[in-house]
Amino acid sequence: SWIHGYMLLALKTAGFEFGDRVFRIGGGNLKVKPFYRKTLSFLKNTIDIPAFDFDEKRILEIISLLNSSKPGIIYGYSSALAFLAKYALDNSIHLFEPKGIVTTAENLLPHNRDRIESAFNSKVFDQYGVMECGISAFECSEHSGYHIGSTKGILETVSDSSRPVEDSPGRILGTDLDNYAFPILRYDSGDIGSISKRTCSCGRGFEMLESLSGRTREFLTSHGGGKIHGAVFSYLVRENPWINQYQVYQKEVGKIHVKIISDLPLNENRKQAIKDFVNDKCGETMEVDVVAVSDIPLSGNFKRHFVVSEITNL
Repeated sequence: SWIHGYMLLALKTAGFEFGDRVFRIGGGNLKVKPFYRKTLSFLKNTIDIPAFDFDEKRILEIISLLNSSKPGIIYGYSSALAFLAKYALDNSIHLFEPKGIVTTAENLLPHNRDRIESAFNSKVFDQYGVMECGISAFECSEHSGYHIGSTKGILETVSDSSRPVEDSPGRILGTDLDNYAFPILRYDSGDIGSISKRTCSCGRGFEMLESLSGRTREFLTSHGGGKIHGAVFSYLVRENPWINQYQVYQKEVGKIHVKIISDLPLNENRKQAIKDFVNDKCGETMEVDVVAVSDIPLSGNFKRHFVVSEITNL
């Protein structure tokens, strides 16, 4: 209930009012019995769409349902909403303009925020949460960081040596305050962020999560041991708009595999453009293997990970 309370705060920040319909594009939490899901959706006035199986027929069905239902708020996985937005922009399809859009579950990359706001002509409000330990944080209209909801859980940031840090990036730990069966203490989320004591000009008064750099698994390691955050690859799409989707995978230090989905053939010039980008951002010590693929599978929780590193010595 506390988590739902903070979710309502995030929705309200985006313009939600009680009675508004919410169009939700979510993941594994929607895999429940149809009768239960339909009853819950009716009572909460939501339309729930699973965030997978996005073939062209399914996309058109979702767009038709979205436009006809006219929701007050759209809430969903950032990559799923960005995929929907790109399809609409590429095919000049008009999308209903909600009061606001709340993204969650995955890092909201800058180019995806731009796509979603352009396609829906509505502002995006990002949300961060770690359900295991009751952490929730959300953007307001100032878009200058995330408000930390501290009634349900305690959020801390610590260094690699587990010492508290403030106003600089650290590992995010969470402690659940109302789990009386099995309290979770200082759960390591695997995320990297920075907490500040400043208050937002909106006047809400919460502590602020200033930056959210992503998960430790999203850092790449060069031959010299240097760390490069995978978020730099968001600029890869900006500089090469022929790329529809990508995923960067690292299993060995100094070597990455870049999977590309595109409507255009991956010729040597386009491969070289990607290698030049990596050399510019990561240095020439990073070996790059670029391959064209027809599909990039979702993870087990139906989230899309743009960067996956098996190197854990951050």
